[in-house]
Amino acid sequence: MTYLIQHVQWSLFCNDAPWSTEQEMKMREELAMQRTLEYFQNNIPIHAQRLIGRDDIKTLLSRIIDGLQYPRLNKQLLYVLIDRLLLQVFPELDELGQHPLQ
Repeated sequence: MTYLIQHVQWSLFCNDAPWSTEQEMKMREELAMQRTLEYFQNNIPIHAQRLIGRDDIKTLLSRIIDGLQYPRLNKQLLYVLIDRLLLQVFPELDELGQHPLQ
């Protein structure tokens, strides 16, 4: 288990790959926005799209993607997701009162 956690930690935070250029980051951001928008337009029911509005969906997705650009928030989000995953895998942690967020 320790090996797995260390491997994930190294993969996420200690990658020795060269930094991306501003142009590469901008292209990646535009591609992510385009693909995300296409995905949601194809998978959100029509009545929900009409309720939210097509332009508002694009604005909402843009804000979500912008919010995911902060490394500290991503790290915290990852911790919360891992915590939830551990509770699903080991429900006895919650039953015994050993849950760290209580």
